[in-house]
Amino acid sequence: MRERQQTSIIQITGFIIWWISTLVIVIGGWLAFMDVSMRQANVMNAVPGVAGKDDLTFLISIAFILIFVQAASYLALKHLHAGSSIIWPVLLILLSFTGNVFYIIPGLSGLIFNITERRSEKAF
Repeated sequence: MRERQQTSIIQITGFIIWWISTLVIVIGGWLAFMDVSMRQANVMNAVPGVAGKDDLTFLISIAFILIFVQAASYLALKHLHAGSSIIWPVLLILLSFTGNVFYIIPGLSGLIFNITERRSEKAF
């Protein structure tokens, strides 16, 4: 049976950032959806100068992008120290440029940790 890997403080910090980011996205998405719904109700009542279904399409496309970023960051956090690989920390650093800037904290910390782990493994 495979032994469960210990969760590091870097991963815990990353998951706290992930949960806060997810909460902000859900609340912000709900508020944006309510705003678009109200505007569409005004369009149905023929109020001039308000947007229509293009706003909803834009909102849905942004939601899919944010869901993809959150899913990728969750996987990167979960596998942050898997095999002392630098792929997952680098992915977190790249995701910090597309989504939540705070993902750079566990990304850089994980990168430093994994590089030092690799060097210590090669020394023995």
